Amino acid sequence: MCEKGEEEEWHKKKNLYCQCGECGVENFPFRLEEVNSSSEALVEWKRFTMETTMTRSGKTLEKLTLVYKKTNSDEFVHYLKPKLQTFIRHNFVSRW
Repeated sequence: MCEKGEEEEWHKKKNLYCQCGECGVENFPFRLEEVNSSSEALVEWKRFTMETTMTRSGKTLEKLTLVYKKTNSDEFVHYLKPKLQTFIRHNFVSRW
């Protein structure tokens, strides 16, 4: 999050949503090994996902399931970036 100017009482809206070009997840420093899809190193991670299952009575039921994944770092970073931006904005707004 960019700092607000000394004369400004509030942050600009584009700064709040990380759209100024100087802040945001796009400028987050990742190492080359972390974003290189040709890397052979695998990352073990987990996430919640909605899965559809059938009950014994034949009804479809959606439930939140914890899924364990083992992928290359590029796929993990691709999943993480939008989540990280949402978290940073939430954290800033809640502290503000």
